[in-house]
Amino acid sequence: MIYTFYSFKGGVGRSMAMANIAEILCRRGLNVLMVDFDLEAPGLERFFDVDDAIVRPNKILERRGVIDLLYSYKELYSLPRPVPNVKQEAKGDSRNDFPSFPIEPLINFVTPIYKKSPNRGSLSLISAGLRKNEEFESYAARVRNFDWDDFYSSWEGERFFEWFRLEAEKIADIVLIDSRTGVTEMSGVCTYQLADIVVMFVAPNQQNLDGISMMARSLSNPRLITEGRNNRSLSLLIVPSRVEDGEAKLLDSFAKQFEQMLGWCPFNKLEYERNAFVDLKIPYIPYFAYMENVAVRESERVSAAAMISAYERLTITLAQLEPLTGPLRESYPQFKKSQKKSKIFLRACF
Repeated sequence: MIYTFYSFKGGVGRSMAMANIAEILCRRGLNVLMVDFDLEAPGLERFFDVDDAIVRPNKILERRGVIDLLYSYKELYSLPRPVPNVKQEAKGDSRNDFPSFPIEPLINFVTPIYKKSPNRGSLSLISAGLRKNEEFESYAARVRNFDWDDFYSSWEGERFFEWFRLEAEKIADIVLIDSRTGVTEMSGVCTYQLADIVVMFVAPNQQNLDGISMMARSLSNPRLITEGRNNRSLSLLIVPSRVEDGEAKLLDSFAKQFEQMLGWCPFNKLEYERNAFVDLKIPYIPYFAYMENVAVRESERVSAAAMISAYERLTITLAQLEPLTGPLRESYPQFKKSQKKSKIFLRACF
């Protein structure tokens, strides 16, 4: 399963949420692969500067990532290729039966974060790319100069990302993609093409509400499924984020707007203990806005309890969106006992 974490605007806690969910999934025994696709504002590795990490962020910056994979692919694609023989052409679609391009294994770009142990899963990362010290200038130039339209029209970009999707799912039980914000080519790849589930974060202001509402309607267009995804389903989950609980009137107003603008979305059909807004909202706690602190790693802090509970509830809801045999869903014993999406299940997990 591939989950894309998306926001229309930056600064809404999207990457923070993804880091916390990754920790939760790893602790549930799942093999998790994170992909930093926020190429213009990378830095996912900074959330994992901890003692039990086998590779620290500064070392990850020395390793190749997403942008390096794209350029490696284009370089190899440019090389002369053998012509398929008559027998292969006779099979029908030679594009599918014969590899039209050589490509590096995806595992070459994967960096393990934690050592796998018997009582937990694994956590790995494909970073945005090689960019430590003097390499950053080259990284920035590569990102700026990458022509996405040309990549799709001249380099079989759609087929490349289909390969990427399938290879990523071979490496991990769960793939988490940190998407670029806004309406961009990169965010389109992460949401329209790669994702099985798009987790959309909306902060309490009008720009966020308007932007997420438009993106949610776009992603819900039936033509996207039939024409753009070859009938591969796409689920959406919209998460209120950076919510200040202390401002009662403003909180009530945001909750009302959230329901008015996004109440049509299919995720509201899930079963919640209270409702989608209350059960999914992620509170704003200033401490966790500093220095990329991951709440679920600080369970001893009373101040972390509200955020940990919010991320756990989000994880449970994501499990509900999976197929009955989805890896996250199967990691919860309660789901194995019942195939129903029930309020009783939500309560039992806390």
